[in-house]
Amino acid sequence: MKVDFNNVRLQAVNAYKELVEVLNKNISEDHNGMNIVQIDISELQKPLDDLRTMLATIACTYDKLNEEFKDLTDEIGELSIFNSGE
Repeated sequence: MKVDFNNVRLQAVNAYKELVEVLNKNISEDHNGMNIVQIDISELQKPLDDLRTMLATIACTYDKLNEEFKDLTDEIGELSIFNSGE
């Protein structure tokens, strides 16, 4: 199987940008003058799911001709799922 690694990296960057946009638009000041982020979980779900998928893809991509570019799934273990109900 071949992976368009440039596309995966681009999608990961876009998911990050979406996440930061959602977080930034929800910054407000609380009664103590501190900046806080108050956000509905549903606004975070998609960008975090997308980012998790892209990171998992990047982690398991390897080049059998290059020992330095290896599958990292055993080293990273399971990627936690946001809002999984656990």
